[in-house]
Amino acid sequence: EELIEGIQAQYLLADRGYDSQAILHTANQADMRPVIPPKKNRKYQRDYNRDLYKMRPRVENAFWHLKRWGGMATG
Repeated sequence: EELIEGIQAQYLLADRGYDSQAILHTANQADMRPVIPPKKNRKYQRDYNRDLYKMRPRVENAFWHLKRWGGMATG
């Protein structure tokens, strides 16, 4: 919850490990649409944007490349 407080975004893109009522509530209060697949043990499986969720690895890879190049620039 603390990681998303104060952030302005249209979507909250996260993996299944972040599927909690507290995080979903905080995202909704901040007018973010959560794109988090539900945990398999949820009684009621909720919908999420599967097409947008498929973009998550691309975002993670972009950050990985930035970190890699940052290390070269400072190392």
